[in-house]
Amino acid sequence: MRDTLPEPRHSRSGTCENLHDTPQHNSAERPSMLYCSLSRLLCSCRHVYCVERFCDIKMSFNLRSSDTECTIFGTPQPLSFVMLPTYEDIMKHYLFITNEMKKTCKKSPSMKLIRGKIVKNVVEIWAKASIPTVSVQLVESMFSTFYEKYKNAKKSFGSKAHTTENNKDKSKTALLEMAQQLFDIAACKCPEPKFYKCPTFKKIPFLELKFMEDQRSVRKMGIGGVDQKETKNMRDKEERKIKRISRSKSLQTIKNIQVESTPIFSPESESGQDSDSETDEWCPQKRSLSLESSYYNCKKLKNAAVAADRFGVSSGVAAAIISGALQDYKLVTGSDSSLLVDKSKLNRQRSKIRTEKREEASISLQTNTVTAIYFDGKKDETKTVDKTLDKSRTISKIEEHISVLSQPNDEYLTHLTPAGGTGEQIASVLFEYLQNLPALDLRAVGCDGTNVNTGCKAGAIALLEKN
Repeated sequence: MRDTLPEPRHSRSGTCENLHDTPQHNSAERPSMLYCSLSRLLCSCRHVYCVERFCDIKMSFNLRSSDTECTIFGTPQPLSFVMLPTYEDIMKHYLFITNEMKKTCKKSPSMKLIRGKIVKNVVEIWAKASIPTVSVQLVESMFSTFYEKYKNAKKSFGSKAHTTENNKDKSKTALLEMAQQLFDIAACKCPEPKFYKCPTFKKIPFLELKFMEDQRSVRKMGIGGVDQKETKNMRDKEERKIKRISRSKSLQTIKNIQVESTPIFSPESESGQDSDSETDEWCPQKRSLSLESSYYNCKKLKNAAVAADRFGVSSGVAAAIISGALQDYKLVTGSDSSLLVDKSKLNRQRSKIRTEKREEASISLQTNTVTAIYFDGKKDETKTVDKTLDKSRTISKIEEHISVLSQPNDEYLTHLTPAGGTGEQIASVLFEYLQNLPALDLRAVGCDGTNVNTGCKAGAIALLEKN
């Protein structure tokens, strides 16, 4: 506030050197002596000008420390710019500004003016801490609410209900307990980062979380100087963002280039002879260099996804093979790459096909009666999540997988994972699965000729018959 208000020419002890060339006295006697001399002057002078001059001189004196001392918050003090202020700091700053403005103003300063100066200083401190804040109107409302509580507590000191010292102490303690809390104007009040629900522009920066937690509790940390390294990183990030926006705008000014897409199928296949289904029809898409509009390859890759699953090929390898074949057929060129296939597209297609197959199998089980099953087993290396330790981790282990088919429709039913590869373990999981089938009229069981499956005593089929 000293940058906006004129610097007083007198100290806080009450000296005023420019008013009179009177002999030097101690600071306690000077105001009363001057007041008496001016009173005698008024008695002998009847001009209004002298009265006005006397009022100006009287208001220009520094206030005594006993006059500025607050019965609740003590000595007024300006805000510290190294810590986020509490409610008590705000009230001390309010009293400090009020006293400073009374030295230079003839009238008592308005509450609106004082509140504006306080809010400006508080917002500056929070901005220095790099923490997003609420609106200025809300900050003013928070200050006004606490100020009303302060006024009510101060008025109650003179009422009959607070005549005893004990009651005064209780009223003062209640207000001071609230005043010790942080004057929290942060835009984000979420307790922990994992519970953040605020928009990005309101969130507390990650580097300031520890400081914010300290200011809301023990208040041992402070705002230091400028972090040169972090400031450089933030500026570089902002410059990259500006360049990215500029590049985007320059691309938007380029005229949209429309390329006629070459159809995949010949006219004979388009007529319906070789087409799989109506959903497999491919609609030509417009290509553009503008970032505003995006075009996607809408071609379904049902057969490619089924083939990749059948032969155990990864989506990345399958996508590379498909894209290479399209380039060989001149369907993908330098000017038209709309038909290129990436692994993400193939992953989505494979997931969709698997879901459809499961639904078809489920419907088939509800309508068709299973009269015969065929099964075969194989030990595969499988990735699983191990939770035996404190942390979950992904490990690979060998598991026995049993694939089950139904006859006479030759439909895939499921695959089972027994605890081991013995006939008893295989028969156990098969029996448990067959019990849950809605329509079962089992007449035959088929498998390969290994002893684990066909043994007369401990084979899977023999044990399944006993069950």
